[in-house]
Amino acid sequence: MENNPGLFAGEKVARIICLKRAEATLILARGVVARAGEPPSPCRGVLTEGEEISRLIQAQETDPQVPPGTRIIDFSDSFLFPAFVDAHVHLGLGGEEKIGEKLWACLESGIAALRDAGHRSPEKISQIMGSALDGRVEVQGCGWALHAPGTYGGFLGRSVRDMDEFKEILDGLLRMGALFLKVILTGPVDFMLGRVRGACGFQREELGQMISMAKEAGLGVMVHANGSQGARTALEAGADTLEHGYLMDMETIRLMSQSSVTWVPTLVPVHRLLEKYSKEPGCAPQLLENTRRIYSMQQEHVAAAHELGVPIAAGTDAGALHVQVGESLYEEIRLLSDAGLGISGALRAATLNAAHVLRSSSRPALGCIERGRRAHLLAVAEPERICEASALKAVISAQGGTKTEFC
Repeated sequence: MENNPGLFAGEKVARIICLKRAEATLILARGVVARAGEPPSPCRGVLTEGEEISRLIQAQETDPQVPPGTRIIDFSDSFLFPAFVDAHVHLGLGGEEKIGEKLWACLESGIAALRDAGHRSPEKISQIMGSALDGRVEVQGCGWALHAPGTYGGFLGRSVRDMDEFKEILDGLLRMGALFLKVILTGPVDFMLGRVRGACGFQREELGQMISMAKEAGLGVMVHANGSQGARTALEAGADTLEHGYLMDMETIRLMSQSSVTWVPTLVPVHRLLEKYSKEPGCAPQLLENTRRIYSMQQEHVAAAHELGVPIAAGTDAGALHVQVGESLYEEIRLLSDAGLGISGALRAATLNAAHVLRSSSRPALGCIERGRRAHLLAVAEPERICEASALKAVISAQGGTKTEFC
């Protein structure tokens, strides 16, 4: 597989090295960052079999024993780092015909997997994707995002009138191969008014019933919720992940720390809006001030949640206005770091924590570099610059199956 020239015009594009299914490969390295946030180990490299890491080569192994015919890739001047995961994207927004380009952008940015958060026509997207990039970027999705009739979310999925209709929709999601249930519980943030638009679309009991049925069917559950009422309803109903979570109060953050939920705070879209409004001469003062206040509050809440031990996963909401899939994850990492996670915590949010919210599949898991994990690795000359896309020397990607677990 060759690089896609010109995808990032004027920017250095990482070299793509593809591992083959039935091939043993020895990847030599200066060191290995097995888990994001940890210092590099003195390991001399990684031995892979197909898309799975079979073992790490220790520093004292001057002549490592490898199977006959093993392919050797020499990155002895670089460090190996686990590939990234973006836990919240919308591949279909902005044009289904651009999905191939978006997946290339992910591959070249060192992203091994995406969690798609809903589209009105997921079956159409799935047909377009097919065996896109031969499984080198794994996509797990929810199919339709569900919302109450007359509430926000129609462009991302379907409305649910009652439990009978939900059962029919759930059956449809399972037939599609969805791996998640996505519920849009509240509206978005209205930055002009400085509050969440609309009330909760579902009561605690009915949301809990939907979540229980989805989990019994083997699906993970992601809930879009803003405001304290929406977030608490999602927590009490048993959501696995809370998406966005703007305009919560500190008591809700404390309740989150007592649950098993992972928070995906999606900082990039609002930060981009704040930058845009700050540069517009005619921007309404109220709009700018509310956006600044809401973003600052989200930063404070991310810091508080991290301090209380809430798992935070990096998700960009790519597909939203002004947010492109791929390199926006690097911005999310920097914003999470600035919000209080520090660079180590932010990198964990984009590797281990984001990989944790993915569903188990037939493929080896992502998130770190250890035996049995997926051999999707990043080669960087300077580990401390891993949060810069330009620092990538190469992406070593594993070839997966042809089935895309998406819709």
